[in-house]
Amino acid sequence: MALPGGGYDGAAIKVVNANVFIPEIWSSEVRRFRDQNFILRRSVKEIPMVGKKGDVIHIPSISRMAVYDKLPETPVTLQARTEGEYTILIDKYKESSFMIEDIVGIQASYGLRSFYTQEAGYALSRDLDNFLLGLRAEINAVSSQVVWNTSNGTSSGTPLALNRAAILAAKQILDEADVPMEGRKMVTSVGGYNDLLTIDEFISTDYVSNRPTQTGHVGTLFGMEVLYTSQIGANSTTGYVNGTGGAAQPTPGVAGAPYFPTQWTTNPSGLPTAANSLPVATTMIYHPDWAILTMQQNPKMESSREVLFQADAVVATQIYGAKVYRQDHAVLIHHAV
Repeated sequence: MALPGGGYDGAAIKVVNANVFIPEIWSSEVRRFRDQNFILRRSVKEIPMVGKKGDVIHIPSISRMAVYDKLPETPVTLQARTEGEYTILIDKYKESSFMIEDIVGIQASYGLRSFYTQEAGYALSRDLDNFLLGLRAEINAVSSQVVWNTSNGTSSGTPLALNRAAILAAKQILDEADVPMEGRKMVTSVGGYNDLLTIDEFISTDYVSNRPTQTGHVGTLFGMEVLYTSQIGANSTTGYVNGTGGAAQPTPGVAGAPYFPTQWTTNPSGLPTAANSLPVATTMIYHPDWAILTMQQNPKMESSREVLFQADAVVATQIYGAKVYRQDHAVLIHHAV
């Protein structure tokens, strides 16, 4: 019955009454965590070992020879050299795997296997980048290769943003060690990258031609390619999580981290987590010879039919080793986050 003013007496059939008739809709979109930019693999010297036998690589070390005056009627000075060698162990065997039961594959609206296979491959790439980042801990153990960008140049000072003075100080250390200019790079955090974009020398067209304020790409600084990655952040005892829901652990290179050098020349104690009780991040300027990576098995996917479980298992594995090669070919800058 109509009521005065156009209203009606009674109740309508609403969603809450008819929800059994309304189907749920699954979107074709799947939400995944955004992939990070992995850059460390191309920032080291790589020795391919795929398919070769053995677990130790031996690299002979050639020492510097001396020069003597050739005196009249006197034999030359023959130099007896006792050489050493550099060895690297292939000691990392990593896996990421999953299993999908048949009922899920039959009833799900998604091809879950393809999604999880992609995620497993991504996990292995992240593992490799994190291990290489962890090698910074050994560089930090060599005091001559560390720049504290703080108010007093030590860990007791207030951390400063990544700046021109710190970069030039690191560059000078490499220059004085006769590290080749060709191939030098700088890898920093997202915050460090943004710090660079505030420095006139790096964004003015008087110094660069690629207009980083428009393109978002710094390009090169003092002849060094500049890279940045979200894999580098504040050095922390709780900043790394191994997969969604994992326990918080130290970030790569911090003492106790799952990603820490397993073979070294100078025993590392780990990256600092603070200066004057304030958080710090660690940028690195380096030549690719600073570390060696050897891949004995690139990421490989294998699957098997598990009849007893009525499921398909997929396992992704990789085998590698990584070690600092030339300590004097890298310099760390500890700066404000």
